[in-house]
Amino acid sequence: MKMDKKNVLHLTLRKEPFDDIRSGEKTAEYREYKSHWIKRLMNDDGSFKTYDLIFFKNGYQSAAPQMLVEFKGIKIINDSDWGKMFEIKLGKVVGEENIRG
Repeated sequence: MKMDKKNVLHLTLRKEPFDDIRSGEKTAEYREYKSHWIKRLMNDDGSFKTYDLIFFKNGYQSAAPQMLVEFKGIKIINDSDWGKMFEIKLGKVVGEENIRG
């Protein structure tokens, strides 16, 4: 999938959330507020990083389905069940490939 010179966030998902994003049913992806995600989603000054697109891959196999989705921003939420989380807002699917080995 060609992405040119865009700033792209790469995320790997299981099948169900991948399919929910593809169908438009899921409009946000969530990540724990932990050091790994803080480094990937925030700048040193505490501001949020910005991306042009999000590259989703369904699993870790080289032949896994992939899609590009518009990036609409990040915010921090406090979920009563999960605690402090990053909410990554998703736009439209702009590209998709179902790669088979």
